[in-house]
Amino acid sequence: MCKTIIAVPICFIAETKSSAWTLRPDIALVTIVLSGFFGPSFSSLLHTWGLHLKGPLYISIFKPFSIVVAAAFGVIFLGDTLCLGSVVGAIILLLGFYAVIWGKAHDKDNENCGSDNLRASSDGKTPLLQNYRDREVESDTRK
Repeated sequence: MCKTIIAVPICFIAETKSSAWTLRPDIALVTIVLSGFFGPSFSSLLHTWGLHLKGPLYISIFKPFSIVVAAAFGVIFLGDTLCLGSVVGAIILLLGFYAVIWGKAHDKDNENCGSDNLRASSDGKTPLLQNYRDREVESDTRK
């Protein structure tokens, strides 16, 4: 709702022709309606489910990756033109995505490395500093 309140005045200033605001019953109207109903709810549901399964790291990766998916669907279904910048950006995002997944896979191999106090919990969902603070509290109560 806040996005709409912010965007409406800017849209009216940017597009002054009233003919641009009329909706015709074609693929554009179907796209607007479907994206309005299913876009935010489906996206939130998918991200919440992923957060529950894997944790916040993967969700922060998939947010920018959705831009790549949207660009690909725009080219395939809506006939948008594919620009070189979109392809280069998609490649960079995919390489970053792969690097994080590769790093996470090697993180499990190196679990025993490093200081015992600075390691995160075994489930990978406890924040690093929270785990460190919990261990400090335990050591203080033992004294």
